[in-house]
Amino acid sequence: TDMEIFKYADATKYVVRFLHVEPNIEMMNVKTSLLGKLVSIKGHVIKARAKRLRLSSGEFACRKCGAEIVHAFVMGRYSTPTSCPSDNCTSRSFCFESASAKYLNMQ
Repeated sequence: TDMEIFKYADATKYVVRFLHVEPNIEMMNVKTSLLGKLVSIKGHVIKARAKRLRLSSGEFACRKCGAEIVHAFVMGRYSTPTSCPSDNCTSRSFCFESASAKYLNMQ
């Protein structure tokens, strides 16, 4: 019956292997933008570790006037803007908007 087939299918482990997928991507060109896509990777794995992301830029909001400031992070080091760019604001207090953060892949 159909129920017996479904029980068998649920209990079985399937291993699928695709052959000759083009184009081949070199290991050093594997990026997070390929996540969820079918790719073929060419290269040798010498040491495996998780990718590390380096913070490259993000937006800060001034706590006093609410102005948005795009700030670049040098060498991935976190820093805050030195002053608010608004004409009538002298605030030096900012809130980092984590949703606006941009990262670079580092290996």
